[in-house]
Amino acid sequence: MKHNLIVILIIFVAVLLRIINLNWDLDQHLHPDERFLTMTVNKITIPNNLADYLNPNKSSLNPYNNETLFYVYGTLPLTLAKIVAVKLNMDNYNDFTILGRFLSGLFDIGVLIFLYKIAQLFEKKYRFDKKIKLLVIFFYSITVLAIQHSHFYVVDNFLNFFFISGLYFITKFRYKRKLINLILSACLFGFALGSKLSALYTLPLFIFFIFQGRKTTKPILKLIISMGIFFLIGYLSLRVADPKFFADNNFLNFKINPIFIENIKSLDVQYSNGSWFPPAIQWISKPKILFAGYNIIFFGLGLPYGILSLLGMYYLFQKYKKIEFRFLIVWAIVFFLYQSMQFISTMRYFIFLYPFLAFFAAFGYQQTIQMTNNRKHRYWIGFIIIVLVLIWPVSFMSVYLKDNSRIAASKWIYQNIPENSYLAEEQWDDWLPIYVKGVVSRNYRGEQIPITGPDTEEKWQILHEKLAQADYYITTSNRAYGSMMPLPQMFPKTAQFYEELFDGTGNFKKIIEFHSYPSINLPFLNLEFNDQKADEAFNVYDHPRVIIFKKIK
Repeated sequence: MKHNLIVILIIFVAVLLRIINLNWDLDQHLHPDERFLTMTVNKITIPNNLADYLNPNKSSLNPYNNETLFYVYGTLPLTLAKIVAVKLNMDNYNDFTILGRFLSGLFDIGVLIFLYKIAQLFEKKYRFDKKIKLLVIFFYSITVLAIQHSHFYVVDNFLNFFFISGLYFITKFRYKRKLINLILSACLFGFALGSKLSALYTLPLFIFFIFQGRKTTKPILKLIISMGIFFLIGYLSLRVADPKFFADNNFLNFKINPIFIENIKSLDVQYSNGSWFPPAIQWISKPKILFAGYNIIFFGLGLPYGILSLLGMYYLFQKYKKIEFRFLIVWAIVFFLYQSMQFISTMRYFIFLYPFLAFFAAFGYQQTIQMTNNRKHRYWIGFIIIVLVLIWPVSFMSVYLKDNSRIAASKWIYQNIPENSYLAEEQWDDWLPIYVKGVVSRNYRGEQIPITGPDTEEKWQILHEKLAQADYYITTSNRAYGSMMPLPQMFPKTAQFYEELFDGTGNFKKIIEFHSYPSINLPFLNLEFNDQKADEAFNVYDHPRVIIFKKIK
């Protein structure tokens, strides 16, 4: 009874952390990927019948058939959300975003539940301490990256849910060898692929559990049949989850949709080393492996949580010596190294690791408090560790308990900058001021200037002309200066411009800054964490740094 109450409490806290202030941007759609998905969903419609849905060339749920010719995600998260939105009469631009964020959080709670069930399987098999599964879901409930992604309508939480639930059933199949578990696992793996193609990275885990569960006395034929069933069901599930992935509705034709292939090729070109595509520039200066590890440990988890995860990996590998744990750890390390060596290693690309990091942290915590035989000392050590672990997620939740910095900046602009002033702002970022309900708006002149391009004479001729007209210069995040200032060899004039802008030696002077860094503000404790050094995707959507400069020369 006590155990069940604790589980319910943890789930309640997890839900609360994921639904607090879902409308954090006051219907201003400040997350660009989410904005794109929402606009895409608003264009598609539910087909009249299943046959039309399964035909990629005819389906009204296929983005390619609805004026969206560039779409590289799976369509399952769109389809599920669209059906719910229509049923709830929320199929409009603003309502759908809030619904999508709610569904994203709901699927992340599903990750937590299946993570609990996986830990339960291991507990029954290896007689683990019953507290382990509670610790696992506690750590996942407070995982900052999971909380943040539950405030965005993006595909990652859907992807992770189908992966973890599929992993649960393949683990169950490994222990009990029931066909239904293999079928369910394959189906869910297909749904994961139908959410995002990166689910392919998890395929070795599924194959391992199919192979590893086979007793050596059983004929190889049964293994071949199991693998055949898994791939067949997975393939059929993918065709149902994401029909647009294929060229036509013939299930015997395995040809991939040429539009999708061209989209992937185009994406690879845009986000490749040497590309001048503005969102890719930030990655040129980032060190391989170290930057990804830094982001996971310090921002995705928080330092104490990250340390516990690393300790737990070590304890699991050395102490328990079970082949499935060792394989999970090896896979996690190989996946991390591979992904962190790519040109782009943004935090969401490591989404698969976070449930395992919670699992490792549970063991790291348990082993750490067991270092002493004194029961009273164990209690206090455990309490102190939990307090330290909670500092980062509690701090991060402050982001959703105060005005988004762009909203706060917009209020200030309307109240303090004269009407018809010329505002110079940066391309590839959101324009300010945005509409704020209850605040009297003013009209301003200005435009977004092409600050992100190569430092050509033409670029700077345009910039000089625009800056000469400007009364104010506004940076609405660190996207531009955070990417180009570390690259003076590529952007010598731009880097110098920003240096003069920030030290006040140029034509503009900083007059005010708005930020909502993760913080704790209590009578006995005041902490603020400047996270501007994180992967920009971690801070530029829900808590960017906004700086307003006024012309002085």
